Amino acid sequence: MPQKQLQEARHLAATCNARRINNVGQYSTNSTDGLLDYMFDHFDEFSLLLDASYGTLFQNFVNELVDIEVEYTFMYMQLIGCESITSGVVTEEFLHIIVTAYMNGLFEVIRHGMNRVDAKRYVKMLSDYHRAGFETIFSPLND
Repeated sequence: MPQKQLQEARHLAATCNARRINNVGQYSTNSTDGLLDYMFDHFDEFSLLLDASYGTLFQNFVNELVDIEVEYTFMYMQLIGCESITSGVVTEEFLHIIVTAYMNGLFEVIRHGMNRVDAKRYVKMLSDYHRAGFETIFSPLND
């Protein structure tokens, strides 16, 4: 993103309603709940997609989701002027690693054939765990 556009976007983000910015965690939780419901509504399809798609057009499904999430998370962090991004402490490569870990954990509920109730409990714990870790990267690491 060109520097001028980035500055304009930061200004816009800074003038946005603080409540909206603070609701990112809730938005993420709601999105994960919706995805989990969708996965269980289409359990057989997701089982095939995750474990039997090698050699097909869909073999990189999880990686493509990770790439999308990393792109938009990095862009969001740039737009709000996240110090860990501007300082170079957190990179797109690092985000890729942690998002991959989260996504793979999320899809394990399908791979392990969990029922919906247990999966929701598991995914809530997984999300809480990752959210706590993710919040630590919003500030540069202190050595």
